[in-house]
Amino acid sequence: MRKPFVLTRMTSALTRPTAGSLGRYWWWTALGTLATLTMVTTGAHIAALPVPDTDFWWRGYGGLTYLESHALFYAAFAALTLAWWSLRPGDAPTPLRRIATTWSLWATPLFLGAPLASRDIYSYVAVGRLAGLGANPYVTSAYHGLTGDTLSSVAFIWRGTITPYGPLFIALCHAATALAGSSEGAAVLVVRGSELLGVALLALGLRLLTATSPRRTEWAWWLALLGPAPLLAYASSGHNDVLMLGLLVSGCAFVQRRRWYLGAALLGLAVAVKLTAALGVVAVLLLLRSVGRTPWRRLVAVIGIVVATVVLIAVAVGDGFGWMSWRALHVPVLIHTEITPVTNVAHFLRQILAWCGLPLAFSHLLRYVNDAALLVEVAGLLWLARGVNGDNWRTRLGLALLLVVFLGPTVWPWYFLWGITVLASTAAVRRPVFAAISVVTALLVGPGGTMMIGGNGFLVTAPVLVALTWFAARRGVMNSLVAWRDED
Repeated sequence: MRKPFVLTRMTSALTRPTAGSLGRYWWWTALGTLATLTMVTTGAHIAALPVPDTDFWWRGYGGLTYLESHALFYAAFAALTLAWWSLRPGDAPTPLRRIATTWSLWATPLFLGAPLASRDIYSYVAVGRLAGLGANPYVTSAYHGLTGDTLSSVAFIWRGTITPYGPLFIALCHAATALAGSSEGAAVLVVRGSELLGVALLALGLRLLTATSPRRTEWAWWLALLGPAPLLAYASSGHNDVLMLGLLVSGCAFVQRRRWYLGAALLGLAVAVKLTAALGVVAVLLLLRSVGRTPWRRLVAVIGIVVATVVLIAVAVGDGFGWMSWRALHVPVLIHTEITPVTNVAHFLRQILAWCGLPLAFSHLLRYVNDAALLVEVAGLLWLARGVNGDNWRTRLGLALLLVVFLGPTVWPWYFLWGITVLASTAAVRRPVFAAISVVTALLVGPGGTMMIGGNGFLVTAPVLVALTWFAARRGVMNSLVAWRDED
């Protein structure tokens, strides 16, 4: 059956690479720069400001009302999205230095302005301050170890929790806050600055993974670095995910080039930032087992280097291995956000049962749904692990990361960047669905860090999630996904 003419034209417009002159390229770059500058200036007093905010240049520009600020912020976000989509790789090659320049121009206002879409950067500053006082962030929370502006600026939900981050990140936060002194604003900028190392490592890793084709590098940088979600998450919010991803992707790149031990060391560093990177280690081990007759001593050596790297850093930092304890690993699941698919569906099921006269405590129902999601997640990961080889290992890793996020007990928008970043180095980068995720996930949290799905919003979003899952299962989407290859 042929597609309707209008649908065919729309699909062609979404998938056809754009082509344009040098002047047109810089016109879109200028629009994107103006957009991020507008997001920062109009969103200043609705952003995630420190508490109190009286001593910062970030506070309220122009005397705009709450409604006016939001309207201008989202209009600017739309302009940024349009500029980004218009700069997708086209028929003519784009020099990588030009893409890097565009990223710098778009990111600079976000880097210098008030944090947008998250308050996590203040938690990082608090971790650095705790380490500076000689406290162990795996034992002492911000509430028990800090006072004043540093404590007040941390999101309320995280003030009483220990940190789940690895020792390498603790050391970076400690160094950043020591360099910044007592100024909260300076500490935010320095911590952000340390995350730029992750951006550089990510750009390098993607370049090495796609070295066989410069056009593939263009696509990878465009999706994984230049998109709205990466820009907000890395340049403005300063999430440590970019440092983990930079080390993870670079480690995978060196493994692919058969520099096994350097790759293993980088993967160990990634794990020492965030334990999520352990999935990358598993993918590498599966790759090594699939490539010819890999000597067991190489597998043992790779595992040993990863473990030794993590242990040496933990010992050097001196805070122990509390970040691997159940108490620390349980921290991210303490908050049940309604943008989390599993939580969203649990709310909907509870409402359906209540309408049917079968009220059930939400905490109990959520536990059942989470347990079911965990079983599906484990089964999905085992399915993806089957048949891993040199032609599909990066694709399988990216899909595994997305599966872990989608079925996880707590989801934050920037988590989706884990899988998208790895998939950006594969043939999947050209699929519009991943570009859509980069835009939509950036809208799930408001400029002040508040969830955009709340109240009875689950009555709309949960049925959509269930319908999409049913549609995917009926159409055999998972079978199609596991058939993907890293290269065209």
